[in-house]
Amino acid sequence: MGVPEGYTKYEENLDSELTYSIEYTKGTDFIKFRQFAKGSFNATYNTEGYDYEEINAGRIKGFYIRWEDYGALVWDNGDYVL
Repeated sequence: MGVPEGYTKYEENLDSELTYSIEYTKGTDFIKFRQFAKGSFNATYNTEGYDYEEINAGRIKGFYIRWEDYGALVWDNGDYVL
């Protein structure tokens, strides 16, 4: 499985053993994937006034937030936060 047709790799970073990110673009649209080792992950998400939905990725629970111009899927597989 890959990114949708028409998207090209824009940027890829391995900041340390704890953080990896890759971004694909198609015009002004983008898909960004970030992975954090659990020990390095510390984030908050503004959900006030925005749609928030719990999701299941197989046996792993996560959530989806939809802001005005983009959305985010976040889940924890036990070792990493994706």
